[in-house]
Amino acid sequence: MGKSNSIRICAICICLAACLQLTTLASAYGNKEPCLVFEESKILAADGVEDDYFGFSVDSDGSSLVVGAYGYDCNGIAQSGAVFVYRVANRIPVFEQKLLASSAGANHLFGYSVAIDGDVIVVGAFRNGEVAQNSGAAYVFRRNGTTWIEEQTLTASDGAMNDELGTAIAVNGDTIVVCSLRHGSGQGAAYVYRHTGAEWAEQGKLQADNPTADDRFGSSAAVVGTTIAIGADLDDSNGLDAGAVYVYNEQDDGWDLIQKLIATAGGSGDIFGHAIAISGDRMLVGAYRDQVNGVDSGTAYTFLKTEQWDFEAKLIPSDGAVGANFGFDVDLFDDVAAITALRTDNDSDFNRGSVYIYHLVESVWTERSQLIASDWIVWGFGKSVALGSSDSCVVGAVYDDQLGPSSGSAYVFNDVEPVPACACLADVDGDGSAVDVFDLLQVLASWGQCPEPCRPYCAADIDHSCAVDVLDLLEVLASWGQCS
Repeated sequence: MGKSNSIRICAICICLAACLQLTTLASAYGNKEPCLVFEESKILAADGVEDDYFGFSVDSDGSSLVVGAYGYDCNGIAQSGAVFVYRVANRIPVFEQKLLASSAGANHLFGYSVAIDGDVIVVGAFRNGEVAQNSGAAYVFRRNGTTWIEEQTLTASDGAMNDELGTAIAVNGDTIVVCSLRHGSGQGAAYVYRHTGAEWAEQGKLQADNPTADDRFGSSAAVVGTTIAIGADLDDSNGLDAGAVYVYNEQDDGWDLIQKLIATAGGSGDIFGHAIAISGDRMLVGAYRDQVNGVDSGTAYTFLKTEQWDFEAKLIPSDGAVGANFGFDVDLFDDVAAITALRTDNDSDFNRGSVYIYHLVESVWTERSQLIASDWIVWGFGKSVALGSSDSCVVGAVYDDQLGPSSGSAYVFNDVEPVPACACLADVDGDGSAVDVFDLLQVLASWGQCPEPCRPYCAADIDHSCAVDVLDLLEVLASWGQCS
């Protein structure tokens, strides 16, 4: 064998060894982040200005979107508040109407909370003085053709100064739940209203089994059928400020407390119950200060109703980090869960938020995608979230400054679970069929720092580090082959 042949063989062996090592590293590295999904449209108030806080609250029933702007100045009345309603036509939100309170007043904060179900919208104004200063109220609007008409103002029969009725609300069919966070010297309460055909009548008052001041009973609410869930996110049953959720069931004589849920895998300071959603026989609860991935990293819990509500799963994001606040707001639609994280990039200067989408597949909750704003400069993205269907989502970005500081915005996402799914995160060229040599070549061609802003304009930056480097190369090698 000649000297030149020996050199060639040695070179080939070295290359093969290097490739094998890279492949091994790639397999170990794997895909650590979910697929990124960007909005299909962004909503701004046509007359939006600074400090409107548009997007502080959102809700959707699939055909309509509702966005609260509690800082809006109605006819010069400071922070009287407003709610913007949009109809969804061909996946695009079209402005329909701006809702204002008939008894608008300064600092009433109308739009602090919103809820929609079919032809009914409920709006909280917890600083309303209908009964007494800051006693609070909720306004009910009903759709008549293409117009929303204020139907009734709801107050508590025993409302008092600083009760703050309207901090959280929920509606399902003929049942409305309105929370009064500071009722009874801070013990909290929730009021149930039932539509009798002519009006909404107060049907019952819900309180904790052992009311304690500053437990924040009424921090969140959900209602489906004969089930009501109320969050008390500073409840001390599982440790100081650990949080709890109270579950009530409708009986012939009213609403009975049937269960108190706590996070068995949680503890002090978790604020379990800050956000709640129910769909069918499942409940989703956020605990945005859980320390599973470090201080205030956050988590969310699912419960399944059998004879009672049983713990099902603890959801932890794949890229969870200190201060992410995962679980700040949540929503649930059939087998799809949406969970916000206010500070996904807490190690950056922007504290940019995101929303994680989970899908229940064969009784296992699987992280499928991550929703982010394409302009990637929005702080407060994820303050609120609502699923209009299993494939559409609206996200509030309350501190967006496009129309002025804290003017706010909302982002509408469709196809929240992309196809192909996350197995093809490394499909850089986007052909949707395979991760192959063309994706590898694109990574090599894009090597180096991404231009600013780096998202979403740097497709080869698979690990979202704002640079195309060896880690992106490893991602391609780890994902090599057909998309699944």
